[in-house]
Amino acid sequence: MRRAIFLIDGLVNGAGSIARSLIFVLMAVIGFEAISRYFFGAPTTWAYDLSSWVLVFYVFLGGGYALLQDGFVRVDILFQALPGRVQFWLDASISTVLLICFCGSLIWCGGELALRSFALGEVSSSGGWRGPVWPAKFAVPLGALLVLLAWISHLAKRAALTGETE
Repeated sequence: MRRAIFLIDGLVNGAGSIARSLIFVLMAVIGFEAISRYFFGAPTTWAYDLSSWVLVFYVFLGGGYALLQDGFVRVDILFQALPGRVQFWLDASISTVLLICFCGSLIWCGGELALRSFALGEVSSSGGWRGPVWPAKFAVPLGALLVLLAWISHLAKRAALTGETE
């Protein structure tokens, strides 16, 4: 079990490292567009699309990492006041069911959209550069899968802390 958690954490942390790097790519694309547009009067046809797609990757690759780092937002007013075992069982039951429904929807529907986009060779319709859309669409099911894996790791660690693995 520890080996599986180690592998999950490594995968999710690796995706988080990629996501952290993407913020610099996003800044470079937006900066290039701003300079090109306002200083040289030559806006690009690709910057808007590319910056949107990089943002999609940033958000979806970083979601699992945020969960592992306990960076997800939740209403903790009551939750933090509960004993550790009660917190674990709330996470293991209600939170897990809700997360499976949410991530399952993203994986199922997002996966169908991404596969359809890939099969059709879908390209951007908003710019003149005709960039492929499917990579950004594949980030949705991939990110949801990373969040589910991070949740498994979270629950396993929480169970070990509260003695629920005995």
